[in-house]
Amino acid sequence: MTDQQPDPGTYEGEEGTPPAQTPPPPVRYQPDPPAQLPAPLSDASAVAKPGPTTLDRLAAVAGPLSFVLFMVCGFLGGWAWSWLFFLLPGLLYTWNRGTGHQR
Repeated sequence: MTDQQPDPGTYEGEEGTPPAQTPPPPVRYQPDPPAQLPAPLSDASAVAKPGPTTLDRLAAVAGPLSFVLFMVCGFLGGWAWSWLFFLLPGLLYTWNRGTGHQR
């Protein structure tokens, strides 16, 4: 046997492999310059979007409103019929879409 010891910086099976390359140092992030924005529209070509209508607002609160009506009607003794309040949101959305108010 020989008195040669393996190099302490290597592990078993790595005697002939070259040293691993170190990763490049981190670089600071440089964002791309902002793209050129299109020219703003003139007042004549700008189209004002209408705000929400009463039907839009009513359809937005139809879910919580139907739950409250379900609970009130149910506690007053109308459990058999109170489930009908859960039809309100669907009916309002359908009515709103049919009249052309839904965007």
